[in-house]
Amino acid sequence: VQNMVPISKAAQINAFGVMTLQIIVLIKIIMTVKLYVIARSHLVREAPGVDRDNKESLRIIVFVVICFLALWCPSFVNIIVKQLTGKGVKFRNEATNLFATMARLNALVTPAVYIWGSPALRRAVWRVVWKRVCPKRRPRSVSNCDGVAKRKCPQSKTS
Repeated sequence: VQNMVPISKAAQINAFGVMTLQIIVLIKIIMTVKLYVIARSHLVREAPGVDRDNKESLRIIVFVVICFLALWCPSFVNIIVKQLTGKGVKFRNEATNLFATMARLNALVTPAVYIWGSPALRRAVWRVVWKRVCPKRRPRSVSNCDGVAKRKCPQSKTS
């Protein structure tokens, strides 16, 4: 359809496509927040255990969704504004496009948040990836559940 209409009309069709995508993303976000609220209410009532840990991971998912929005929405909004009104922020090239850089940063932030929020994933990444990169490192004797060593504080002498 975009090839059969004038360029200005094709740009408007593209902008409406981006807006439709934004509506779908917004609906998914609302559903994620609703899932988080339900899981939080169940979490308050349950005793600690495996199920509780799984529901706590929903907090990480909600945080990832918020990061996704914070990094992608400026780009989406700028595209919609530029194509519907002709105004908006224009960049000389992709290297100077701050919105495109933010959107690409999402690919780095998402796995980092999952690794930061999940001790089990952190241990697995250490075991599978970093242990092979640094094989000569000696294992630490005292560690907490994250696999990060605790340092013993020297006992202070009292006189």
